[in-house]
Amino acid sequence: MDLMELDEPELYEAAMRNVRLRKYQVMPIWNLIESNLVQTGFRPKAVPFPGEAELSEHEIETMRIPMLVITNESMNKGAYGIVDTDLLKSISDGFESVDGSESPDLIIIPSSTNEILALPIRSISELDSELETIRAMVSEVNRTNVSLDERLSDSVYIFERETRELRIA
Repeated sequence: MDLMELDEPELYEAAMRNVRLRKYQVMPIWNLIESNLVQTGFRPKAVPFPGEAELSEHEIETMRIPMLVITNESMNKGAYGIVDTDLLKSISDGFESVDGSESPDLIIIPSSTNEILALPIRSISELDSELETIRAMVSEVNRTNVSLDERLSDSVYIFERETRELRIA
C-alpha cells in the first residue's frame, strides 16, 4: 500500500502500529544521572568531610521526585514514546497516587528528540504552580543545554490516565 494514498486517520493508525513495535527503556532519572556521573569519573562521597556542604532538605526532597526517563534501547531518537498512550497509561499505573486512591495523571516533558520525562501529578491544588516552574525549567534547559536539532518544544503536557489523552498543559 502506498502511504501517499492514506488519509490522515489511516496514516495516524499506521504510525501508531509502528510505534508500538518499538521497545522502550523506562528508568528513574536519578539512575541515568548517576550513570552519567560515574562515566565522567565522578565518585560521590559517602559521608561529607567536616565543613563540606550537606544536602538541604529541599535538595533531598527534590531527589525524591519520581521522575522517569522514557527512551528507546539505544537512548537515541527515543522521544516517540510521547504518542504511545498504552505506554503512558502503563507508567501511570505504576505510580500510586498520594492519597492512595487511583493511579495519577502524568506531567510529560519533551526533554529532547532522544527522550521524554514523566512524573506523576502529586497534587491537583499545587499543579498550576508546579507547571509554571516546570515550563520555566524546560525553556531554560532548551535554551542552554539542548541543541537546536534535538529540541522538541518548550511545552509541557498532561497525560490524562482515565481518557488516555495527551494535551498541552
